[in-house]
Amino acid sequence: MSVACPSSALEVVGPRLVLDLGRCTACGRCLELAQGLGSSRPEALLATRRRANLVVSYRLGDVK
Repeated sequence: MSVACPSSALEVVGPRLVLDLGRCTACGRCLELAQGLGSSRPEALLATRRRANLVVSYRLGDVK
């Protein structure tokens, strides 16, 4: 997935797709390549005191 994400914010870990919003530059390349993935705004807070709150994980079978 590093080809789709120049900042390496997307990673496949086992059966999960992990999006690190702390690394994401919102370039939109992943949405162009994975049409139907969904919204470009995942359910995560961008203003947070904890770095872990910027990491969102989806089970691959659930990604539509």
